[in-house]
Amino acid sequence: MGLTMRERKAVIKQTAARYRRSSKKQKAKILDEFVETTGYNRRYAGWILRNWCKKRYIRLDGQLIEVVMRSDIGVEAVKGAPEIDLLDQSL
Repeated sequence: MGLTMRERKAVIKQTAARYRRSSKKQKAKILDEFVETTGYNRRYAGWILRNWCKKRYIRLDGQLIEVVMRSDIGVEAVKGAPEIDLLDQSL
């Protein structure tokens, strides 16, 4: 039996921080450990570790909006557009 989703998210959170501040050689070792622990495909695992809590910017009605994406909860924060309901299913 593998890890639960909650356990995977905890592993991602810890590993992503370590991965970002590592050298290229260290990143390869960290990625190998992460793939072994989670069972993710190596390419997907690398993408997760590179993009965890990364800020994105979108343009909506001519206004630049900052969006922080996390795979565990979806959209964490939206700055610059408090009136937007991102969970609106009618769109």
